[in-house]
Amino acid sequence: MGREGLAHSVGLKDTINTSAIFSKYEHVFTPMNVKLLKALLNASTLESTRRKNLLLYDYLVSCHIGNQLKELSDKANNYETSATIKVGGKSVPYRQAAVLVMNQPDRKKRQQITELVKKPKATLTKLNEEALEQEYALLKQLTGKDYVGYYEFVKGMKYDRFADDLRKFLIDTQGIYTGRLNEILAEMKIPIDDARKHDLGYYNRAHKFDRYFPKNKLLLTLKKTLAGMGFNLDRQKNIHVDASERPNKVPRAFCSTLIVPQEIHLVLKPHGGQEDYQTILHEAGHSEHFANTRDDMDYEFKHMGAHSVSESYAFLFEYLLLDPNWLQTYINMPAKAEREFLQFLWTNKLFFLRRYAGKIVYEVKLHRNDLRKLDEDWKPMREKYASAADMYADIFSRAICVKCEGVDYLIDVDSGFYSADYLKAWMFEVQIRKVLKERFGPTWFTNKKAGAFLKDLWQFGSSGMTQDELAQRIGYDKVDKRYLIEELLEAFEAH
Repeated sequence: MGREGLAHSVGLKDTINTSAIFSKYEHVFTPMNVKLLKALLNASTLESTRRKNLLLYDYLVSCHIGNQLKELSDKANNYETSATIKVGGKSVPYRQAAVLVMNQPDRKKRQQITELVKKPKATLTKLNEEALEQEYALLKQLTGKDYVGYYEFVKGMKYDRFADDLRKFLIDTQGIYTGRLNEILAEMKIPIDDARKHDLGYYNRAHKFDRYFPKNKLLLTLKKTLAGMGFNLDRQKNIHVDASERPNKVPRAFCSTLIVPQEIHLVLKPHGGQEDYQTILHEAGHSEHFANTRDDMDYEFKHMGAHSVSESYAFLFEYLLLDPNWLQTYINMPAKAEREFLQFLWTNKLFFLRRYAGKIVYEVKLHRNDLRKLDEDWKPMREKYASAADMYADIFSRAICVKCEGVDYLIDVDSGFYSADYLKAWMFEVQIRKVLKERFGPTWFTNKKAGAFLKDLWQFGSSGMTQDELAQRIGYDKVDKRYLIEELLEAFEAH
């Protein structure tokens, strides 16, 4: 399945056929085997055994549902690959449209491309609606739980409580975010009441800093950074880097863990500029984590669950760009440009934090079919949205403070509350970085002992230790969001 998905995602295969693979192995993830795993889970006495059985139970449930939806899933993936739009008289792959928007300085043309992709998005949304409706029914039938309840069970999260915390975060950061946003839109000569999501997409591309982040130095900078921590990417034969620019390659970078730790693929499609550097460092964090997982760990702990653990290491590497010491060591920006760049990156980080906070608030309501409108304090009212699409448009427009449209109301949903994993990772990353600086100094990324420290954490794979257990291993009681909030407030005071 991994190889089929990888070939399709990197643009080497025009169509994807998971149906044949699911059919070959459908004797594995039957309802009877799901029941068996549930019985084993209930009978587990050792915590490590229970954790393994829970991961395997979730995997079999996911595969059973995947098998039932295989034809629909293949249809959606193949349509997404083959769909095109006409831009300036030329046929452009649908997957390339987002890259065109972020690189288009002409606001009218950005809007035109945004309008053109609505048609293929509508087709994909219809397929997603059908798939989600079936997934809800299958989950209930197979586990006795609704969507939110199931993921609370397998991930140990209370999503309603988490959403409440994030509502507070959105309120607490509203002032500093809108203050900076007003400055940005004024620089772009865009009235705040007319700003669109594609305008922020273009801003976040940060073209003005391209000269400091050339494509031809992307891989070299990554290799130098890793070498500083004691990792020689050229000698790590278990990590395969694919940075080629193919038309049908997915625009979103990813790390494919085919066999942990023996075969890891780091994949990105360069767009140009600082975002490529953020992206390749992010995926390198994933890749090094899985490439340095202990081979003798149980399969479940190497391959299943706890996305938030690996995302923590990915953010740790990505946010090296927020470190003035790293910029001076590897990018060598002039002081004035560095100050402007750091101000941009902190704003960019807060943008994504608010966007993902909004995603959790939205996704919990979506999966509960809770269409109650939200008041100024993000609390539910009696009045209802006309549709889930209207709810999406309102929540996201308020989270990032520019106009969003409902066309993405299912396309912009991460399966299994992955958005919550990102947010938990953002929290833990700050704590890891604080310890690295305390133990190995402000230039920890040039210290091979820091690399050894990280390898000690990486050995446990995705789920050999929980995030809280890893936090305790480096000196904290648990993963705590206050470190992230404190850092943000300090950063906006300084920049």
